[in-house]
Amino acid sequence: MILVTVGTHEQPFDRLVGAGQRIARALGEEVVVQGGPSGVPTPDCQRVAFLHPDALADAISRARLVITHGGPSTLSEVLDAGTLVAVVPRDPTRGEHLDDHQLRFAASL
Repeated sequence: MILVTVGTHEQPFDRLVGAGQRIARALGEEVVVQGGPSGVPTPDCQRVAFLHPDALADAISRARLVITHGGPSTLSEVLDAGTLVAVVPRDPTRGEHLDDHQLRFAASL
């Protein structure tokens, strides 16, 4: 299973949610998308708006790959679980966040 998570920020992250849909269609593999407020359709994915922290931890432990926003807490949790991770930071120039802290954090890694 591949987990795509956009975190809990109130601005949509349509770019990442759409990527999850394209991955599911291309690979024919189970993709779980925690999509927050995004309105992008994901017919080939299992979709939830938000995951309780325990459910997120469980999904991370079951995933073969986590594709996540650049939130330090989520990224730390994925790394601690030893799960393969790809980071797609939210970009404020695209209306995905209020500032560029995720871009700076990801670049520092």
